[in-house]
Amino acid sequence: ELMVLIKIVHRHFLIKGFLVSFFILLSMTVLTLLAVKASANNPLKVTALGDSITSLGGFISIYNRYVTTDLKYVTQTNNLGIAGWTSGALANALTDNSTMRTSIVDSKIVLVEIGINDFFNYRGAYQSGTCGGVDNQDCLRSMVANFKTNWDRIFTQINTLVDPTKTAIRTQDIYYSVAAADQLPTAPYNNSFPVLNFYLQQMNAYIHSSSQVRNIPVANVHLAYNGINGDENPAAKGYLLPDAIHPTTLGSTVIADELRKLGYAPLTLVCADVNGDGKVNSTDMLLVYKNFNTNSSQTNFNPTYDVNGDGKVNSIDILLMSQQFNRRCVISP
Repeated sequence: ELMVLIKIVHRHFLIKGFLVSFFILLSMTVLTLLAVKASANNPLKVTALGDSITSLGGFISIYNRYVTTDLKYVTQTNNLGIAGWTSGALANALTDNSTMRTSIVDSKIVLVEIGINDFFNYRGAYQSGTCGGVDNQDCLRSMVANFKTNWDRIFTQINTLVDPTKTAIRTQDIYYSVAAADQLPTAPYNNSFPVLNFYLQQMNAYIHSSSQVRNIPVANVHLAYNGINGDENPAAKGYLLPDAIHPTTLGSTVIADELRKLGYAPLTLVCADVNGDGKVNSTDMLLVYKNFNTNSSQTNFNPTYDVNGDGKVNSIDILLMSQQFNRRCVISP
């Protein structure tokens, strides 16, 4: 009924020989309402993988808002974070869990956060003197070796499921949530920070080096949380909940900010400037309207007016135009 109303109004003003701003505003308002309703059927899909830092969803929700702001996409997220998961658990799931694999295949953004439980599982053994070896560090050496193997397994599987030239894959390094406690001289901490930090830094170094080889951007969360020497207390910055592990809203924002700094390549901002004059205005709106409800199977389809490039000129394109209306359109990586 709304589309019929728009056509009637359009015809009326054409018969009168002029097209005034009233029609433009009416069309934009009504089509935007249609687009908001329809956008849920065509979201940008995000899959988040990780442990409880991911499953709690704080930084994921904030990052999704950034995606919507920066790329003008409505997002739909499948949060597959599982509390307690280690890198090995995630690597195994990527091999065996069909639901997880299907979610990744359908995604345009894949986020990976993992490793803090690998670290915590062996931190206690070292502090209690049960890590093994003459230096009580055998379990830490094994931790790093196993983490490297699992990390490679994780991203090998992801790369078999998505095309990195079409999907934005992002990850982050591991913050040291209890750095301050581990610098205490009293039991059970016993100034264990220097040794534990040495091995955590090895894990983080591998995250960065292996991701660089795979051309996967890494968010510098450890630097933001722990500083350049790794010994700063993120809890004192307000980044951690009382459990000294999971991020507060502020801490989640810091993680999301670091991810945002990486950009979204290969995804780009959808530009609604269909006539190429450097701005999105009523001229663009009318051009898209005139081609409304056409698709790539029709001879009269013009991809110029298919704003989001999905092969259809529909309410999603109108939504994207309305979000950029009266602004200059800038393409970003």
